[in-house]
Amino acid sequence: MKEYIASYEEVSGEITQFKVVKDLPVIADGDIPLIPDIDYEVDGEEQPVLPNFIIDTSAIPKPWIEISSEEHDSIVNNPGKYIVRDGKVDNKLTPEQEKTALLELNVKTLKARRDTEKTAPITYNNQVFNGDFVTRDNLFFSIFEYDALAGKNPDGTINWTLYDNTTTPLTKDDLSALLQLIVNRAELLYGLVQALEAQIVATQTEIDPDSIDWDVLKSLEP
Repeated sequence: MKEYIASYEEVSGEITQFKVVKDLPVIADGDIPLIPDIDYEVDGEEQPVLPNFIIDTSAIPKPWIEISSEEHDSIVNNPGKYIVRDGKVDNKLTPEQEKTALLELNVKTLKARRDTEKTAPITYNNQVFNGDFVTRDNLFFSIFEYDALAGKNPDGTINWTLYDNTTTPLTKDDLSALLQLIVNRAELLYGLVQALEAQIVATQTEIDPDSIDWDVLKSLEP
């Protein structure tokens, strides 16, 4: 026998429990008990006769099938993915359904990567700034209150904290340009993923997020 026995629902094929074959009791085939050191006479000759022993599966809920260790591990590590169909372990989804699910997951992965990239540090005037939502809100506020904030510096600028926690003086035009850069990046990233999603649907092929050049601002460079 294989290493495991899997019980399942007859109609749905849902796997309900496992039994380790080596841990199951054994019984004598034909109810012949094993009595050590007893000779049995066979065809007039005395010789030891050992009965055949089999795994006792009488207490295992039916229906059940034998499965390998590899199949058991796949089922346990992927809850809900497998059922028993036609007497063997099979994907719960049809191949077509599973393909569709994988493509949908790929799109979600690309969108998650997009959301990470749109809040990543961003370079402006050869300096690296934070590019997250807090920075964007601070830029809106600083532009709106620029006159009050800039009045604290003799040169009419405001001190802005960079990604490395050092500061740099920025003018109102700098703040506006930085904000626009962040907005443009977000728009380009949304457009990129939209195009990738259309490509996935058209080709029915997954796209590795790491194969994509996410530096969309390069398209704005002269």
